Amino acid sequence: MNRLSIRHWAGRIIIAGALLISLTLIAAYVWLGSGHALQWISRQATQTTEGNLRIDGVTGSLTGEIFIDKLEINADGFRLHAEKVALRWQPLSLLLGELRVNRIAAARIRYETTTSTPAAKPESLALPFDAIVTDAEIGRLEVDALPAVVDVRAQYRGGRRTHEISLSRLHTADWSISGRMRADTTAPFALSGNLLGQGKVRGKAAEIAAVISGSLERLQLNA
Repeated sequence: MNRLSIRHWAGRIIIAGALLISLTLIAAYVWLGSGHALQWISRQATQTTEGNLRIDGVTGSLTGEIFIDKLEINADGFRLHAEKVALRWQPLSLLLGELRVNRIAAARIRYETTTSTPAAKPESLALPFDAIVTDAEIGRLEVDALPAVVDVRAQYRGGRRTHEISLSRLHTADWSISGRMRADTTAPFALSGNLLGQGKVRGKAAEIAAVISGSLERLQLNA
């Protein structure tokens, strides 16, 4: 077989291999877009965590929008319960080592501390990947015995080096709060940012502006 024939067959093999890989990726993407894939993955997640993760009423697709009626996480030291969760993301962004979420929303989130032991100081707050959340919405947020907040809307960017949260709005009984915060993922976990609150004090309109500084252990708010 001469060199011309070898090149000819090598070219065909490369083209055929590329087509096979492309078809495999397309088939995998189509499968991920099916409701069967979402149901299978949710079952596997529940079984793998031995009941510490519970997902009820999941519909949609992994390549489109996902809807969950109830989501419950039981971890060491806390319990998180979420209702009417909706998630729309970009799965292909994972190929670039980044998680991109267009929208995540929940009608209600309840966070409960289940231990009286103080949490140990973490060595790192870094995620294994970078993430961007364009729009996060929570209808009602309840944290232990703290007053509930409603109509929360925020954006997030960060992961490996920093966590950056932009709070568009948050409402309590008498106050509306907005602002931003940045936290380093490595000790001493430096914090920076600002908060703006508008509300009423003894029936009169009031406004408070504060600058966030310090660290996770020594948070400082300067009005």
